[in-house]
Amino acid sequence: MKKFLLAVSLFLAVGSQAQNINLIDLEGNDVTNGTVYIFIDTASIDPYEYDLHVANTTSLNVSINCARTLNNLIPNAESYFCWDQCYSPIVDLAQPMTINAMDTLFGTFHAYYNPYHQLGSSTMRYQFFNTNSSDTANITLVINATPSDVNNVGLSAKNKIGNAYPNPAAAQTSINYSIENTTNSYIKITNSMGVEVYQERLSATKGTVRLNANDFSEGVYFYSLYVGRTKVSTKKLVITE
Repeated sequence: MKKFLLAVSLFLAVGSQAQNINLIDLEGNDVTNGTVYIFIDTASIDPYEYDLHVANTTSLNVSINCARTLNNLIPNAESYFCWDQCYSPIVDLAQPMTINAMDTLFGTFHAYYNPYHQLGSSTMRYQFFNTNSSDTANITLVINATPSDVNNVGLSAKNKIGNAYPNPAAAQTSINYSIENTTNSYIKITNSMGVEVYQERLSATKGTVRLNANDFSEGVYFYSLYVGRTKVSTKKLVITE
């Protein structure tokens, strides 16, 4: 079970020029050209994931690419990202994607970081740019890996998701959950490439999320419990025909 600790975002610095590429976090905040400070637990065995929606605010279809322009990591840590497809940790430049006029690509960018139980702070910056103009937008992630006893050690103990049943699922599956409060708490499902395919806000402190397997293609998925920006737990779900 992941034990990610609450993240605190501090920004933002937007220039006076009109911004044609906007970066939106999962809470709906505009984080364009901002810096996000994140605290994670070194006891976690899985990479931390930060997701963004990318919006084209122009009246034209545009080709947008993503590049990692800074990757200042503590020793032995690892970072990688997905822009439509996922790239290995040594790749800094992705392939461009087309965003239609006045449209948004939802859940297409994912940044991953794993300190491998090492303490310290790492910084990653990702830039999104129009391949045919000077339009750019960036986000900087400052991720601090600390021992669990430094921060909120009770987060994962008070917020839990159960095993999906049945799993594998061919018709319907159910996921039980228990959370401390309903503020910004939700369950998100991603496919094997890390692309978000479903999200459900939690309106009660205890309950069951029921999913229709026919709404998903056959394959492997991951469902995660989020409390605010923190991914508390992730488990695997298999959909069969």
